[in-house]
Amino acid sequence: MRKILGLCAPVFFLASSVVLPQQPAPPIHPTPLARPETLVSISSDNPVKVLETVRQTISAAGYEIVRIDPLAGTLEATRADSGSSKDYDKIVLWLERDLREPTRYINLYLLYGRYEEILAARRDIYRVVVSSAFEAERTAPIRKALMALAAAPGHVP
Repeated sequence: MRKILGLCAPVFFLASSVVLPQQPAPPIHPTPLARPETLVSISSDNPVKVLETVRQTISAAGYEIVRIDPLAGTLEATRADSGSSKDYDKIVLWLERDLREPTRYINLYLLYGRYEEILAARRDIYRVVVSSAFEAERTAPIRKALMALAAAPGHVP
């Protein structure tokens, strides 16, 4: 009997050190990692003027510009929900010259994020995952206004 116990003890020891309880899987990100598609290509040879027109368009749509970098061609803006809510939408826009015709076209890109006040480890504002339908609804007016920049001949010098 002692021999059997002597042989079983190492097996139990090995089994307990190898077999671990199943850990919960990390959350799966709902979107693939990919470069965003161009929102609109604007006919212009002056990215600084395009960025200024984009800034005006964003401001007219109710967004507050929180950061703009004309040298990098980037702009960040937020739009708070109404009332006393601390929740808000944030957009990041940037310009890139078109590689095929860099003196004729400037490509405009847009990313969206939703931020809400949540009581987690501490009460704070966190970026939350939203459905594509929610994002489309919240960004449709600004996307339409920005796409109109390409449709208006001579609107952007």
